Amino acid sequence: MNIDASTDIEGRRALTVTERIAGRLLRLFESYHHGQQAVCDVRDLDAEERAGLKDWLGVGDVALRLDGEPRYGIQESCFAGLWWVGGAEAKMVFDGYVEVGTYPQVMRRRAGVNSDIPTMPERADVPADLMNAPHVWSEILAAVAAFATTGASHVINLDLLPFTAGDHAWLDQCLGEGAISAQSGGYGFCRVVNTRIRHVWRVRHYNASGHLILHSLEVTDCPSAICATPEDIADSKARIVSSFADGS
Repeated sequence: MNIDASTDIEGRRALTVTERIAGRLLRLFESYHHGQQAVCDVRDLDAEERAGLKDWLGVGDVALRLDGEPRYGIQESCFAGLWWVGGAEAKMVFDGYVEVGTYPQVMRRRAGVNSDIPTMPERADVPADLMNAPHVWSEILAAVAAFATTGASHVINLDLLPFTAGDHAWLDQCLGEGAISAQSGGYGFCRVVNTRIRHVWRVRHYNASGHLILHSLEVTDCPSAICATPEDIADSKARIVSSFADGS
């Protein structure tokens, strides 16, 4: 679709969204750019308003699920960095609230729940037949410590290392499973899950045929594969402003 056609469709969709909702969305972006919380509850909207907002914002590439209590379903809109967040009280994700940000802040809070403090096991507790898993675990420990003090992210490409079945099993046991899972479309398919080690994520990229083409571990707040960039968010705001201007 060309830009002019996309803009025209967004302009027509904007006609179904009330001025009250438009003001809320634009205030969210202003709050984000001023470093403030950018969250807006939409449960007070009537059925027609909510349906219009849902239709206009559309569905983007990234979807997330946060297990635990409460459970959350999260869907990025077609405007990068504008998220629908539905909690346990919401019958569906579109019944919750909308948020502007690189990723929803509830992810940060949930990622820290029930997290383990990683340590290097005693040599006697490490199976003697392992090849590279202990070295990777040592690299993870160093990266987690560095991130806590400097905020520097780190990526470990597991495809570059010889790994036995025992290596995978041992590393899986050390990392554990967290409560956050995400998937992103676009070019191919990406699946992201957090581990029980805070700030450590598994990232798997698949090609269009469903074959795994990249398997990595990322030490960061949120992997880039499911984050919106500040440039993305600025572009989304500009598109929304243009849409309502064209539709007014």
